[in-house]
Amino acid sequence: MDMHREMPWVRRALEEWILESAGDADAKRFAKRWSRVRPGVDALPCPNCFLEGDDQPLAPLDVQEGAMVTLRPWLCAHCKEQFDVPLED
Repeated sequence: MDMHREMPWVRRALEEWILESAGDADAKRFAKRWSRVRPGVDALPCPNCFLEGDDQPLAPLDVQEGAMVTLRPWLCAHCKEQFDVPLED
């Protein structure tokens, strides 16, 4: 897995999720938290847990090839929320 290549797609998908689930203020707080993430070093934060005031990591799962899109699911072991991130070429 190439975290440096996938980070922009993951960030966009998680920011869209948090905007739909919460709002602008929480999205700004999440963006600030995200800015502290060091690719390949730090675990990515689960946006669902973040909204609950908890900082839990997301774990990448194997890439899923579909007819229309390729996805990498990310799973939070704490809240069991899964985020499917489209991988763009």
